[in-house]
Amino acid sequence: MGIRIIIISTLVIMLGVGCKGSKTGPKALPKPVAEDHSTGEYVFPAGVYYMFNFNGSPAYDFDLAGAVNQLKQNGFRPAELWYKPGASSCAPPGSELAMTVMVEPVLLMRFKKEQPGIEKIGYELVAEPSAGSCAYVVKRYRF
Repeated sequence: MGIRIIIISTLVIMLGVGCKGSKTGPKALPKPVAEDHSTGEYVFPAGVYYMFNFNGSPAYDFDLAGAVNQLKQNGFRPAELWYKPGASSCAPPGSELAMTVMVEPVLLMRFKKEQPGIEKIGYELVAEPSAGSCAYVVKRYRF
């Protein structure tokens, strides 16, 4: 009877320790702040900006958390980022009518200094940061 308890306790402890070290899923993003970049001149903070190149591919199922994890796995740590998903229509705030247009997705990141090699994973240096057209709701994440 006593040996059973020792064996079961040992197995429970080993499983508990093993599970703690096996978490490989993406970490959650910080809570975003929704910003309107269309109704007035938006002033981005000082820094070096990079934009993800979607290459014209549909971005309806874009994995933002996965993209941030890829950056971190490659040693890139953005100070903050702005994300606007792609869409096939645009509706200004308070409007019941949506304009049928192709809204390009934007993933823009601010770093404190230039990031050599980030171009290899699909990012381009941006001289003038912008959230593009129909930027009524842009999510800003601070890290």
